[in-house]
Amino acid sequence: MGFIDMYIFYRMDMMSLHRQVITLGKMYVSEDRSSMREEVDRELDGTIFDLMDGSTREKAVDLVMGSEIGNFGGYRKEKNKYLFNAVSAAIITFMTAIPAVVCLLLIGDDTTAFFSSSAISSLALFFIGYRMSPYRKRSMKALTGLVTTAASLLLTLFAAYFGG
Repeated sequence: MGFIDMYIFYRMDMMSLHRQVITLGKMYVSEDRSSMREEVDRELDGTIFDLMDGSTREKAVDLVMGSEIGNFGGYRKEKNKYLFNAVSAAIITFMTAIPAVVCLLLIGDDTTAFFSSSAISSLALFFIGYRMSPYRKRSMKALTGLVTTAASLLLTLFAAYFGG
């Protein structure tokens, strides 16, 4: 419960990091670094540079192309961050079962226990969304919490409908 997700998240992050190291290694041993320009540019996909104008992205590529590898401590730091994120995801996944178990143990009527469990889980999801929101305004944080709760409930309904 969550440990498969943990492994998959960690492996995906590590494969991405490994791909970046391979790209840099190939660039450094290449006779013609400019031949690696497109590959280096692709490594910037999915980063803040997607939001920048083309000339800023080009400058970033130029900066990478002209640099040397020298910070292996940063590599270890990234690995530790990825592991922390993966373990956090597993713990959060595990914790989602706690309201259901507590309600089933403390409330004699199963129907009431399930409804109580759903209410507590929904409230927890709201605060998770609220806390993880990238916005500063409380109204936007609340909206993020509501969207997180609604999306989770919809996914639960779909899973129940399709037998998942």
